[in-house]
Order: sequence, then structure tokens, then C-alpha cells
Amino acid sequence: FFFYVMFRNFIFTFTTIYISQHMGLSNFGILMGIAAALAGLVQPLFVPLALWASETCHDSHTFLRDCSEGKWSKLHLFQLFTLLLLLIVPAYDYKRNISIESSRKNLQTSEEGA
Repeated sequence: FFFYVMFRNFIFTFTTIYISQHMGLSNFGILMGIAAALAGLVQPLFVPLALWASETCHDSHTFLRDCSEGKWSKLHLFQLFTLLLLLIVPAYDYKRNISIESSRKNLQTSEEGA
């Protein structure tokens, strides 16, 4: 539960910061609207996904040896995979910024040496 709450806080915060810094404030409302619309389209899938992952051990007519503990580990792996996919763009952006900063420093040192 703790990690889920932290995931939600971080994803919202960093999405808004990333969009405002890299896409500009003039496009911010449109892009956040698109993100909210995509979230609204995906959200109806949560109930069937939770039913798929749920266990059957709470049913009164099943014996403990016959019940299933659910597929929550598969669902958690899917969530982790999704989070890693969402981090690819910022990681690439960070690597590109480091490369640009490094080339600027090299250019400055070569100009000072000349």
C-alpha cells in the first residue's frame, strides 16, 4: 500500500513537472488534458484486472488446499514494468542533458586554452 501511494504521488508530480519544463506552459493545459483523457480510458480496466488477480481463498465453499491466492504477483510485475517504461523518457532526457553539459564544458576549456 505504501509503495502504491508513493507511486501515485511521484507519477503525478513528475508528470506535471516534466510537461511544464519540456513542453512549455503554453501547451501544458492541452497535454494534461490528453493525459487525463488517457487515464480515464484506462481506468475502466482496473475492475476486471482486480477480479482477474483476486484470490478464491475467501470463498466459504472452497477448501484451503483447493483455493487460489490470486495472481497479484503478476499484476505487481506488470505495474513495475509500466513504471520502468514511464521512466525511459526522463532517463534518456537526463543522459542527453549530461552529454550536452559535458560538451559545453569541453568547448569552454578548449576556448580558454586557445
